[in-house]
Amino acid sequence: MRWRCAGTKRRRAVDDRAALAAAAGLGFPVLIKAAAGGGGKGIHRAARSEDLPGALRLARSEARGAFGDDRVYLERWVERPRHVEVQIVADDHESVVHLGERECSIQRRHQKLIEESPAPRLPAGIPEAIRTAAVAAARAVGYRNAGTVEFLVSDGSFYFLEINARLQVEHPVTEMVTGCDLVALQLEVASGSPLPVRQEQIRLHGHAIECRISAEDPENQFVPWSGRIGQVLLPGGPSIRVDGALAPGMEISRHYDPLLAKIIAWGSVRDEAIARMAAALGETVVTEVPTTVPFHRWALAHPVFRAGEYDTRFVDVEWEARVLPGGRLAALAAAVLAFKEDHRPPMLPPQVPPTGWIQAARREGIA
Repeated sequence: MRWRCAGTKRRRAVDDRAALAAAAGLGFPVLIKAAAGGGGKGIHRAARSEDLPGALRLARSEARGAFGDDRVYLERWVERPRHVEVQIVADDHESVVHLGERECSIQRRHQKLIEESPAPRLPAGIPEAIRTAAVAAARAVGYRNAGTVEFLVSDGSFYFLEINARLQVEHPVTEMVTGCDLVALQLEVASGSPLPVRQEQIRLHGHAIECRISAEDPENQFVPWSGRIGQVLLPGGPSIRVDGALAPGMEISRHYDPLLAKIIAWGSVRDEAIARMAAALGETVVTEVPTTVPFHRWALAHPVFRAGEYDTRFVDVEWEARVLPGGRLAALAAAVLAFKEDHRPPMLPPQVPPTGWIQAARREGIA
């Protein structure tokens, strides 16, 4: 088992020259990230040394606009990894616990779309190793709070990414499989109280999946959408949870994140959780703005997702390569129309009533 840090050779990119030296030490391709970043903002990839200056300008500009801080750092690019994170909580009394891991590899623009816990089909030994590493990382920095330790998993190794010092959007899947209220635990440790649970008391039961319902157009590269929500119908039933403030008539502004709601489904096994989520998505109706619901329904039915063997390139590869419903029929119809257009007989000149001279000539000809 190998534990590496994707940022072991991280260098703060003070200027382009220092960044180039750091990138040479890491080896191209490299990923540029905002030091104060989050939510996938300020992340750019540089495949070659000549790509680095332009990518740095973009990353710094985005970081400054989003976080008021244009500092960036470099990270080695890992090709087609899985993005796996561990939920931790630490108190002021030297107690740190983990609450299992979450799989977060289905993303677009480095932002998550679907999360599940526990992570399916990880290599043997990886789940235990990353949980241990997460707790060790929290202890090493004297961490106090609920938080998430994020890793990339690739070829039997895992790489430390970062610690997110907050509860994340996907924390409900952890709550569903552990039965722990993470918000309550966060408030407990913030008040100075010791953690009310020990590591041996935390057990994972079943499987949970979360789908983020966002005002985005999946058919147009997930472009965020603004406008007024029309009708809303959200799912319910056993083992279904909906977090959000989505309501008819709500105005979606371009100035905020397009996330509208989160649907979470639990099952005793992963297949049951997938089936419940698929049913919940089938009950979900949001009109007047496009949403990610169609994407989620497609993803849950995809054989790669069903097998639990997807990675962070799932959306880029599988969604972009799909055959659209009715696509072949539309292509055939277009071909038929083109054929008819090419083989249409020439149009005759318009017929006009004959003049008196023409009529007289015809009579004379007949006579």
